[in-house]
Amino acid sequence: MGAALFPHLLVAIDRRASAHRAAALGVRTAACIGARVTVLFVVTLPDEAPPFPDGPGSQSAIDAGERLFRRMRRMANLAGVPCVCRYAFGRDARMIVREAATAHHCDLVLVNAPGAAVPAIGATAHG
Repeated sequence: MGAALFPHLLVAIDRRASAHRAAALGVRTAACIGARVTVLFVVTLPDEAPPFPDGPGSQSAIDAGERLFRRMRRMANLAGVPCVCRYAFGRDARMIVREAATAHHCDLVLVNAPGAAVPAIGATAHG
């Protein structure tokens, strides 16, 4: 197989029930195209929250992320897909995802979109 058209996928998820499905789609897609994947668990903070999340809501989000990360790492390992799992905290989920895609040089972004039966997909250009 030649070089992947999209060598690095970013799968941005949150605490919604469809997050596992979105992350699993990202791992399966990466396996099919020979890419690596970064799973980004996005925790959005309310406007009145302190700048450093340390409340019980943040801890429950981290716990949910850890459970999902364990499943994704197992799935990626079985599929032979290099997988990195990260957290991101902030007030604007779209900005968090854009910044992560740029910082980690991701070529394709799958987003656990609200109300969508399947994740939203978008490509980024890095050159």
